[in-house]
Amino acid sequence: MKKRGDTPITLKNISDYYLRTPYGWGQLTINGLVGELWKYRLINLEESKVLVTDENVATNLLTKITK
Repeated sequence: MKKRGDTPITLKNISDYYLRTPYGWGQLTINGLVGELWKYRLINLEESKVLVTDENVATNLLTKITK
């Protein structure tokens, strides 16, 4: 997955890419990996353009079940 300049990469972008063949990862796997990257401060998480710093908020965001 290539970064597009200054355009933020969303969880939906990541999910759309890795849910397809040849990866076929599950949504919770993707969310778990994103959570781990956030925990080790390799990425930032934002919700509605607000930086997420609280672990409980990050957990709630990444464990939401979406349809």
